[in-house]
Amino acid sequence: EAWFRVYEASFYFSIVWNLTWGGLYCFGLTFYLIAIISSAASEKINQISSETIDRLTDYSHMEEGEIDVLKELTRKCKVAELQLQKGYKTVGICLAQVVIIGILQTVIPLLDIVLLIIGGFRPRPIAIIVLIMYTLPFAVGLYVVLSYATQPSIDYTAFIHACHKPDTLWTISKCYSGNQATLQYFFDGLELQRQHFIWKAMGLPITMELYHRVIGSLVRINLASVALALRSTL
Repeated sequence: EAWFRVYEASFYFSIVWNLTWGGLYCFGLTFYLIAIISSAASEKINQISSETIDRLTDYSHMEEGEIDVLKELTRKCKVAELQLQKGYKTVGICLAQVVIIGILQTVIPLLDIVLLIIGGFRPRPIAIIVLIMYTLPFAVGLYVVLSYATQPSIDYTAFIHACHKPDTLWTISKCYSGNQATLQYFFDGLELQRQHFIWKAMGLPITMELYHRVIGSLVRINLASVALALRSTL
């Protein structure tokens, strides 16, 4: 009984700590760094995109086989990569930790209550409310962090889509002397360059595909667990 009281007090203390000073301090600092680096990356990508698309749309001076615009694009990508990689590598560790903590703090309490219900425990409505209030800040924080972390990938995708417009695509084809097979290598190379402009967490690139998978899975788990918990109280 005494050990249970100690455990109970420690549990509630950890909740208060995570939801106040400890959790907010860690999240606030990480979010601040992620927002700054993501904004810098988006600005670099948009700058490269704007300058490249402007040159490609001004095709009156382009000659067959001229690749100056492609050489300039390669140079700008290398410069931007060197400027961004240090921030990505340093803060990327913090991003991975925040993502893992957010997922675990959201999923594990819900799975715990589900296992208790399967074992025959019937939680009181107030316990479900406390559970929702505990997991909700972590879920919202994870959503906000991933929303900012995916912004560079979104901007880079917009750059690739802009290169597929008819006028720019025609100019790019002139750089490759109209060789469609070689032209495809250009877009494959652009896609490979994406990894140098976006965030990575545990080696996984933070893209919209990963964002939809993580958020979609958490929403389904939360809804299923809360529905089961509410049903058990009836």
